[in-house]
Amino acid sequence: MELLKTTGLTLTTLFFTAVLSLTAHAADIAGHIIMVKGDVSAATGDGNQRALKRRDPVFVSDTITTGESSRVQIRFIDNGLLALQANSQLAIHSYNQNADAPEQEKVLMELVEGGFRTLTGTIGKGNKEAYQVDTPVASIGIRGTLYSALVSQGQLFAGVWKGGIRLSNDSGSYDLGMGADYAFGSLGSNGFTGMMTPPDELGDSPTEGSDQSGDDAGVDDSEGPQDDTSGSASGTDNAQREEGNPVPNPLDQDDDGNTLESLKEQGLVNDPDDDNTDNGNGTPEPPVDIATRISPDVRLSDDEYTSLLTSTEGGILLTENGTQTAAVIRDANDQPVFLVVDGEGVDITRFSYAGTAAEILVPAGVGDVEWGIWNGSVATPVEQYLTDDSNEVTNVETPVFWLAAEPIQETVVAAMTGSVSFSGSEALGTNSEGEQILYSSGSFDLDFSSGIISNGNINLSYGTAPESVSTNWYAEFDGSIRGNGSTNSPNVTMNLTYGDLTDLSENMSENMSEMDLVNSKLGGFLTGSTALQAFVGAYHFRTIDAAGTGVVQTADGLVAWPLSPIGSITDLPQ
Repeated sequence: MELLKTTGLTLTTLFFTAVLSLTAHAADIAGHIIMVKGDVSAATGDGNQRALKRRDPVFVSDTITTGESSRVQIRFIDNGLLALQANSQLAIHSYNQNADAPEQEKVLMELVEGGFRTLTGTIGKGNKEAYQVDTPVASIGIRGTLYSALVSQGQLFAGVWKGGIRLSNDSGSYDLGMGADYAFGSLGSNGFTGMMTPPDELGDSPTEGSDQSGDDAGVDDSEGPQDDTSGSASGTDNAQREEGNPVPNPLDQDDDGNTLESLKEQGLVNDPDDDNTDNGNGTPEPPVDIATRISPDVRLSDDEYTSLLTSTEGGILLTENGTQTAAVIRDANDQPVFLVVDGEGVDITRFSYAGTAAEILVPAGVGDVEWGIWNGSVATPVEQYLTDDSNEVTNVETPVFWLAAEPIQETVVAAMTGSVSFSGSEALGTNSEGEQILYSSGSFDLDFSSGIISNGNINLSYGTAPESVSTNWYAEFDGSIRGNGSTNSPNVTMNLTYGDLTDLSENMSENMSEMDLVNSKLGGFLTGSTALQAFVGAYHFRTIDAAGTGVVQTADGLVAWPLSPIGSITDLPQ
């Protein structure tokens, strides 16, 4: 059994590593699905095809196809939104966002057939050349936009509801919307045709009956006149305000572009009251909270992933396969969810409550620490998701011990000098005989100036009742809070120097077994965020198989020892 699987990762680093590991596979993600109705699929560049459902990622090189009476809504990584209508095909050739190097940002998509309505995101806001949609007829560029486009019978039909676009092909460039004569138009082999009202091919406007007169219609002409080579001269957008033209309310993306109501008004997010909205299998979808981050991994809900980005809680998870440190978030029932980073990605462990949350315990006198036992069984298993972005479940049907606490900040512990002691009697665990801890004690000294742990010892008594202690484990240890480096960290590494197990039911001197110091483990971390509070840790003890029978005794559990008033700390930031 390996204790603290994430050796080498500080607790703070663990959170960032978990996030990065979850999102590493998302390097080529262009966006996520926020609504699916009917038959919608994605084909990769090598021809592999997959059906799409809500929350699925879409990748660069994907070609999205909608079937008859089907539609899909996509939220892109730059917060752009696109609603692809039925019988359409959209290829995503490039979607690169880089806030640190805006000159490297690029969106290149191709509307192969059909149509869409889109609210463009941040890419292309500063550098208009960064955004382009190709069609079989012409290419589309933007100037900060909510627009529609449709390819039909060799013609490209387009309409602008806010901002402006430019249609370009061999015959020239033609502006629509902001600063142009027309908000709608078509372009094909017979040239360009400007229109005062939406063509029938584009269908209804995003909102109906919102006649917009006045100067505050949300049109931005700050960019001034367009290039003289454009096929339509610069002018005003009064053509959009003709009586009877159902121009939608303006959507200012800077102010309210992230509100659900505004996007519903523009037809870009499904209305939860729409009975026709489902996830592809006839089940109505819940409302879309677009303020929540989209989870890049199906094992975490959007809310849980958003929580991970801000969580500072760490933890320890003790299963039959080992003991590991983890990042901790809380689910809807306030139960902890553990994310363990390993060499292959992130393992996620959660408890299946079968309708009832497991009891959360609070060890006495050790600050903000919680722990408990998940009694995994066939009926209520502990669920482990060991494959990134997969709902494949490995059920643990044995007890799992867990602990959650906020580790002390790395910058705080790095600045500490002086020496302190930790001592306590709080413990939670079991042994190979199925007995529980009846009594425990432990302590150690810590010198922050050197990072060295000394004078460590731990006693654990097991039995079936307080008056019937059957075995006692005793160990001595030293250690360090510097790992292999020269800076103090929250992680506590302990080296066992002596250990034994005494059978108290017989003559003590004749029934003492030597502890296997190589395979026994003890370790944990310091808690308290900005003010040191306690040491919390986990142990796995086992005896040596002196007789060579393959039979050993073991003990596993958690300990929490508060800061002792004896000792002193200096240079502790307050």
